Amino acid sequence: RTKGFSPEDYYTLGLFRSGTPVDERLLSHRSFSRIRQRLNPHETGVVPFNKWVFCIYFEQLGVPVPYCHAIYHPTRGVDRHALPVRSKDDVCNLLTRLNRGIVIKPLDASHGHGVMVLAAIDAERREIRRASGKLQTLDELVASLDFHKDGWVIQDRIVQHATLAELNASSTNTIRMITLSDAS
Repeated sequence: RTKGFSPEDYYTLGLFRSGTPVDERLLSHRSFSRIRQRLNPHETGVVPFNKWVFCIYFEQLGVPVPYCHAIYHPTRGVDRHALPVRSKDDVCNLLTRLNRGIVIKPLDASHGHGVMVLAAIDAERREIRRASGKLQTLDELVASLDFHKDGWVIQDRIVQHATLAELNASSTNTIRMITLSDAS
């Protein structure tokens, strides 16, 4: 911490390994974020960092993305057909209608924070089974959504290829490509 690294950096950069020197060239997540914000200001981005807008935008460009069904928010929630998704009943009706594996993500979170993976929905019993195997009622699920002020995106669950699952079966493995442009 005295060198500016967070606990996340500690593990990501392997600083926990015995004898690992703290190289001055290593970039902490905080430092990276500052540089990224300076070089790529939020207002100049083509797509804001909102999972719903990202999905709709790239889908229209023909880029494969998980299908987004709706956003849940108590005042701004809406589905693909402009129907409200703002209450417990709206979410229950949507999940019951979909009746398949679904992922619910906070609209503006990152690094998998707050992601809920629903493996199955039992409409008759009004309960869901999480990917972890935990059973939960639809009422409990929706009650847990109300703590995040920015809302949630509800999208199809992606099942990755078996080879990628061998790397890490607890999440969908992804690659992020970061491009810097010096167009000055």
